[in-house]
Amino acid sequence: MVVVGAGFGGLTMAAELKRAGVENFLILEEGPEVGGVWRENTYPGCSCYVPAHLYSFAFAPYRDAHVGYAGQQAILTYMREVTDRNGLRPHLRCDTAVVAADYSDTDRIWTLTTTTGELIRTDAVVWALGQLHRPAIPRLRGTQTFGGPAFHSARWDHTADLSGQIAVVGTGSPAAQMIPELARGRGRCDRVSAFPVPGTAQARRVVRSAVTVGADVCARPARPLPGGALPRR
Repeated sequence: MVVVGAGFGGLTMAAELKRAGVENFLILEEGPEVGGVWRENTYPGCSCYVPAHLYSFAFAPYRDAHVGYAGQQAILTYMREVTDRNGLRPHLRCDTAVVAADYSDTDRIWTLTTTTGELIRTDAVVWALGQLHRPAIPRLRGTQTFGGPAFHSARWDHTADLSGQIAVVGTGSPAAQMIPELARGRGRCDRVSAFPVPGTAQARRVVRSAVTVGADVCARPARPLPGGALPRR
């Protein structure tokens, strides 16, 4: 058996196979380590909004009396520890993505082709692929000529100079988590503006997204939001 993906879903499947006495299986992971979305997303303030004791493996509950909502690094460390404690490392192949999967009705066998060119034959495949690490970048006029640093939250550039003014496109969970961290800025950032993504339901109504630092509201758009309105300060 082959499990594709080493995030929460893939690791759960692998651990349950071990618990059932199944040892003949592989875990194929395209990244350099387990973790899935928690390995890929490293933006400031990245965390889980589900209580830590609920957002954990049933077979290895996360228990820390000092942590209510775990951050990205804590979750990633927890997933690595669970991988080691349950003996999953020998079954794990990192930096190995599946680029093709063919099934033979005659042989009732899957043939998986990996990025290394290896062909893996197996009678069962469990797809445990995530989606939150794949950037969805809106097509906006001017992005090709914009001269400053620009990147998706799932591909955070930790070397970028974020002093001055910052625009955050999107008002979902990553925006809600990162904007307070960017607004604090440790004395470097003087304004963070949040804009809904054009064409979404959020953009069809005026969205106010403000972050207060001291007595100042930092997330105040420098341009009118869709509909021509500016949020009141």
